[in-house]
Amino acid sequence: MAGRVFIWIGSVLMAGYVLFSVRLYSRQQNELQVQRVCIKVKDSVDHPYVTSKEIGRLLKENQLQVIDKKLIEVDLSRIERVIDNHSMVKKAECFLSPSGCLCIKIDQRIPVLRVYTGGGEAFFLDEEGKKMKINKRVPVDVPVALVQKTDSLSLAGLFELARLINKDDFWDAMIAQIVQESSGKLSLIPRLGELEIRLGKAENMEYKLRALRCFYEEALPRLGWDRYRCISTEFENQIVCTKK
Repeated sequence: MAGRVFIWIGSVLMAGYVLFSVRLYSRQQNELQVQRVCIKVKDSVDHPYVTSKEIGRLLKENQLQVIDKKLIEVDLSRIERVIDNHSMVKKAECFLSPSGCLCIKIDQRIPVLRVYTGGGEAFFLDEEGKKMKINKRVPVDVPVALVQKTDSLSLAGLFELARLINKDDFWDAMIAQIVQESSGKLSLIPRLGELEIRLGKAENMEYKLRALRCFYEEALPRLGWDRYRCISTEFENQIVCTKK
């Protein structure tokens, strides 16, 4: 009987100690202050579109300085919303560490095409084919598209072509501009030379580019690089060249 009493007393004391420790820890945590801010931008080496310095400036502009602020007073949701509104940010995730660090992890939106419309509008298409605002403070080296139509179907065709160009080192190094006519037909303008590449409608783009690359690598070195002013794949299974 006495043994059971001692066990019961020990259990009560242990429970009291645990409860006291939890409350003490919670009180200490409530008094902890933010000591530093750690900002990590994914793929920042290959795609330096968003910098830690810029995010720090953004937080300051929105009165979100957190150094020396108590952890329980930091509005993580608001910080995430402000950063998410940045045109080059896909998603921001914020959390506080027990050591008093505000940790911010950022996924960037990666532009693949800069689009200029006949009406004077300008925007990017990102790696998911979504429109995004151009941030003039961020230099971006991507192909340029001059377009007449901005409906969803036309933009989908442009995005697919830009995606194919960007993933192929040959075309990525060669193509400077994509031109879309009012009819929806597409043309490519190389970085060097005066040759125009007419692709026609936004159909079978991968096949057309593969055939054109074969023509560039095997036929043009024999025929002469300055012999033609236009190469067309508008007609099925044909490459039609127009002499200068």
